[in-house]
Amino acid sequence: MELGLLGKTVFITASTGGIGKAIAEAFLREGAAVIINGRSQSKLDDAVNILRKKFGDNKVYGIQGDMSENGFIRDTIYKMKEFVSHIDIIVGNLGTGKPISDDKFDLEEWQYMLKVNLLSAVGLIHDALDLFSDSGGSIVLMGSLAAHERIGAPPAYAAAKAGVISLVKYAAPILIRRGIRINAVSPGNIFFQGGRWEELTMQEPDGTKEYLETEVPMKRFGTSEEIAETVLFLASERSGFTTGSVIQADGGQSRGI
Repeated sequence: MELGLLGKTVFITASTGGIGKAIAEAFLREGAAVIINGRSQSKLDDAVNILRKKFGDNKVYGIQGDMSENGFIRDTIYKMKEFVSHIDIIVGNLGTGKPISDDKFDLEEWQYMLKVNLLSAVGLIHDALDLFSDSGGSIVLMGSLAAHERIGAPPAYAAAKAGVISLVKYAAPILIRRGIRINAVSPGNIFFQGGRWEELTMQEPDGTKEYLETEVPMKRFGTSEEIAETVLFLASERSGFTTGSVIQADGGQSRGI
């Protein structure tokens, strides 16, 4: 299927590995140019070099910075103006579900989860709007199964991701006035190198296997590439009548109607 992404310019936060890098590769295969981002300069350089070898020097750019910090968000947007005239698509992939406290109601953890998973998305939208051309564009944010179902995720993470879903719903009628669509993908259990599920699988292999077999109808982890393809659809012209929507890619785990 032709997605109409040839020649588009895409900015993807937290994209030096895992789901973010898979999203970058998927856009590049469709002929788009991508700007990837990460906190570690060395990891960013490695990812840029790998992608440039596969897709060309003029298709891949990298900007280092922590996109959960307001100052970095503004600086990143400013830096992008040095080598692109506008952005067509933004993918807000930054997020974490790894707890920092055993106390489920620890205020510091709640503040941290809200900052990384929700407020970073708000700041990204706010500061990046002027990078879109007059013809508009598309924003795709990353939700989570935990935003829709009560699962074993930290409550602070679930609440933050539920906030992302609400953000998409409320932002949609505002952004469409500028021709910008906004949607979200809510992944289920996605396994990738260095991810949370790799860590949990190493800690409790038998428990993880039982969890998949009893809770996920497809009885397996999802892949970063499967999430990337869902993001591509929502970002593309093929979903032109879709805004304020969420696609759950969770192997059938969600029980909600």
